[in-house]
Amino acid sequence: MGMGISMNAQKQFTLVLPFKLSGYHGANELLRLTDILLPSLDKFLDSNAVHTFFIVCKDDEVQIVKEALSGQKIPVNIEVRSENTLLKPETIANTKGWYIQQLIKLGVARVVATEYYLVLDADCFLTRYSTTNLFHIGDKLITNTESWTVHRILGLNSLNIMEMSLEEISNNAVIAATPQSLKTGVVPELLDFLDHKAGRVGWEAYLSERKFTEFSS
Repeated sequence: MGMGISMNAQKQFTLVLPFKLSGYHGANELLRLTDILLPSLDKFLDSNAVHTFFIVCKDDEVQIVKEALSGQKIPVNIEVRSENTLLKPETIANTKGWYIQQLIKLGVARVVATEYYLVLDADCFLTRYSTTNLFHIGDKLITNTESWTVHRILGLNSLNIMEMSLEEISNNAVIAATPQSLKTGVVPELLDFLDHKAGRVGWEAYLSERKFTEFSS
């Protein structure tokens, strides 16, 4: 169940980082987190704009991450949590790591307490002072877009999942890759739609059986 958006959190946003110790081509993701991402947050982020920074990792890596963070200068409230708290055990057991990240970025919406959340990868970092302007120009949400043809197969699969046609894509544009801001209230509606479409299988297994990303779907 969703936590709901509190009055105090309405002007803040949430950061979300799906995380594993060993990344693409064996990259040291923990070093990226402690030596690049977190220092950039400390230098450039308005900490008052952040409600919570969720770091979501494998259950057996939670304590390792917590210990690595214990000596860090951390400008925001960090909550390290197991992916088991967001996804079903059978989903984790039967889904490849990259797709697990995508499921986390969607499933986390049900525990986010702010109106918007920003999904990150461990190789993301800030380069200039950032506050709630990360999300808005006036009352409009800032969204990075690209042509659906950039990732053509994912785009076509997502159209099929959403029961949409190419003609329904405005200017052929879809949401582009991480980092990306998502509206907390909309994502659970998407998951409910997929749950209904999937029937007894559920949205997690339904997406896991298809080629998708959290943005193209």
